[in-house]
Amino acid sequence: GKEERELQKQLRSLERKIAKYDDEKKELNEQILKTTAADEIAEIQNRLAEITREVEELENEWLELYNELEG
Repeated sequence: GKEERELQKQLRSLERKIAKYDDEKKELNEQILKTTAADEIAEIQNRLAEITREVEELENEWLELYNELEG
């Protein structure tokens, strides 16, 4: 029904956000390898930690929606 379509739309939206974060993570990991400045490395590591937290939240949200859809 309508509610199911809405849930699927939200799932796809979350998947896109997670994929974007994954791409950013790859870029940042490559930057770390090329960077020698300690402050820049620290900045990148902070951003990576932020992304990890964001992704965890999004994945939890995704799981909840998925379970709701399957339930």
